[in-house]
Amino acid sequence: MKKVGVIVLGLMLCFAVLADEPRRVTVTGDRVSLRAAPKANAVLLDRAGLNDSLVLVDDSRPEWVGVRPPQEIDFWVGAKYVKDSIVLPTRLNVRSGPSLSHGVICIIKRGAELTVRGLLDDWVRIAPPAEAVVWISRAYVQIPEQETDASIDAPFEELRVMAEEVSGLLQPDLDKDQGIDAQFQGVLQSEGSVLYKLTHIVQTNTLVCYVRGNKEQLDEYINQALLMNGKIFWAKGLKRPMLVPKTIEVICE
Repeated sequence: MKKVGVIVLGLMLCFAVLADEPRRVTVTGDRVSLRAAPKANAVLLDRAGLNDSLVLVDDSRPEWVGVRPPQEIDFWVGAKYVKDSIVLPTRLNVRSGPSLSHGVICIIKRGAELTVRGLLDDWVRIAPPAEAVVWISRAYVQIPEQETDASIDAPFEELRVMAEEVSGLLQPDLDKDQGIDAQFQGVLQSEGSVLYKLTHIVQTNTLVCYVRGNKEQLDEYINQALLMNGKIFWAKGLKRPMLVPKTIEVICE
C-alpha cells in the first residue's frame, strides 16, 4: 500500500506556503446563494449576507468563485464508512445531502477526523471539512487585487522556449488574473510532452485543470488521485487554467 504523504516542491516554496495569508472576498449583495457546484441549478446550501467575508479558494472560473463554506453548513457521508468520527476507507465522498443522488462536494482521506453533528438513516451529518468548497456568483463578490511580482511570468517564458513541443504558442490571457493561489483535486494524466492535466476523480472525462511542473516528480504521480495546491495561470487557447503546483498530496492509492 502506498504511504499517503505530502511532497513540498522546493524549500523556498515551502516557506511561501507557510507565509501565505488566505485571500478573502467580500459579498456585495444580500441573501446571495452559496451552491454545491458552479452552476445556477446546483443545490442551494446557504445564503451569504451583505459584507460577509469568505475565504477564497478557487478564482479560476469566469462566472463563479469557490469559497470555504460557512461553518453552519451541513455536509453528509455514509455512516458505514465512519467509526468514532474517523474516516475508514482510503477516500470518502462528502455530499451535499443524505443520498447518493446529491453531488460530491469534496473527497476526504482515510484517518480524517470529522465533526459529527447527527445521524439520518445511513448517513452522518458533519461540519464542513477543510477540503470542502462552495460556490458563489462572481457578480456578487468583490475580490481584492493580489500583489504579484515578475516571477509569475516564468511559466509562460518556459513555455515560449518549448513552443515547438506544444501545439501552438502559449501566451498569457491578459483578461484573466494570473498567479492566483488555488487548490484542485483530480487524477493526474499526461497531456503531450510538456503539460499534464487533472481530470475529475469520479467523472474521468471531465478536465479540471492543466498542470505544469517538474517532469520527474510529476511522472511519479501519473494515474493517481491527488490534492494539488499552487498558483494558476491562464493561457490563450486553453479552456482551463494551468496549475504550477507548490504541494502535492496523494488522496488515494
